[in-house]
Amino acid sequence: MDKHTHRRGTERRAFGIFIASLAATMVVLFAGFFIGTAVRNARQLDDTILASGRALFQELVLARRWAAGYGGVYVRKGPGVESNPWLVDPDLQAADGSWLTLRNPSLMTREISELATAASGFSFRITSLRPINPGNAPDAFEREALARFESGATEHWATVDSPAGLEFRYMGALPVEESCLACHAVQGYRVGDVRGG
Repeated sequence: MDKHTHRRGTERRAFGIFIASLAATMVVLFAGFFIGTAVRNARQLDDTILASGRALFQELVLARRWAAGYGGVYVRKGPGVESNPWLVDPDLQAADGSWLTLRNPSLMTREISELATAASGFSFRITSLRPINPGNAPDAFEREALARFESGATEHWATVDSPAGLEFRYMGALPVEESCLACHAVQGYRVGDVRGG
């Protein structure tokens, strides 16, 4: 083998190594770019979902505050409209002889959640460590959030596995307001206490 052939072989190997290195560098750069984009998009999606959870919570707080400000809202009794068994004397008779029943903020929230679940696929509910209605007892996620609220946190969220797949869960603290005491004073709550979430 002459020097010229040996040099050409060395140049080819060097060029091959250069091309392989360049290709590997490009793969790493593109992979880094796509991974970075995916991470940024996932973070933006998480931020958007969290903002939606916070907004929905605030809307529910306002709706509950509106209803509580009136001492609840009476609705006409009829098929499918039952009295709330957790309230004392929830029914009254209207001047026309029909019967009305009280929808307190907790039951109002439950009924709106049932409509939302059927229409939109998201749901919400009220829970507490000391619920009046045993159906409002917290699950494990809610119990953890309520414990955090007792320590001063005002919100808690997580993405968890559920039978339907990944599920984003958000919970905000519900402090006792003056209007809450109509139902919850008997439990020893005072204005400002965290009653639930």
